[in-house]
Amino acid sequence: MAHIDGGIAAIIPARDEEDSILAAVGNARAAGARTIHVIVNGSTDRTAAIALAARSGVHVHEFREALGLDVPRAVGAALCLACGGFMGLPAGAVLFLDGDMSGPVGDALKRLIEPVLDGRLDLSLTRCSTGVERGPNAARVAGAALALNSRLGLSDSIGISSPSHGPSACSIRLLRSVEPRDFATPPVLLARAVPGGLRAGVGVSLRHDALGSPYRGEEYARLVADTIIGDCAEAIAVFKGDPRTREFEGREYSGLNPNRRFDVLDSVVRSILAQAGTP
Repeated sequence: MAHIDGGIAAIIPARDEEDSILAAVGNARAAGARTIHVIVNGSTDRTAAIALAARSGVHVHEFREALGLDVPRAVGAALCLACGGFMGLPAGAVLFLDGDMSGPVGDALKRLIEPVLDGRLDLSLTRCSTGVERGPNAARVAGAALALNSRLGLSDSIGISSPSHGPSACSIRLLRSVEPRDFATPPVLLARAVPGGLRAGVGVSLRHDALGSPYRGEEYARLVADTIIGDCAEAIAVFKGDPRTREFEGREYSGLNPNRRFDVLDSVVRSILAQAGTP
């Protein structure tokens, strides 16, 4: 990567988010993002066109097929790793937020990014309170996140916080230290960071409902919960140096993981890095 100029890049995955994408872009801009990559995937509405209309600093990358939960983050990570020579400006911090996050959280995102820009953290997390009780899913996810964070020696500092829940931001140092594919299974970032001497912590606290993300129903919430639990199990295995498994407390957690298009991701990442001349 070229020099680091203290800039901020934002990655916004979006699927059928025509009603919220401009607000999400606005939040990224309010946080100080100079370059915004909107990864539109599997959309059947006007998300891409509306994002393109936002113009200055916004780059829209459209995939006809749905890439699956978190995979667009990995595409965005590869774009940022490829640096300004390929698309946009070099970044001192990379902000990740979803295209449905329409709540007015720009100032909170600034606070999230600050410890990355000043060198205190390499992975800055949002501590999300549930705000509205969603049944047993929150407790199940909390148990898996706490098991991972305890294994990593982070439970005292971050509790049950996870890069899977709420906006997050990472440093260029972390971006260079992991594979873009790791961003598609967010808890794995913690498992990579700790052995590498990188610092993870909570940058901001928010109620979940402040983000503005819509509730998509109990079945979807269950699938997302199972996905995050399985991701935490994978992260524990990665940290231990064991073969990856999605088994946690005697049960296999697939959730939405089978829908993740790792095949498309690997091809796209190779293409992005090859065009940028990045090894």
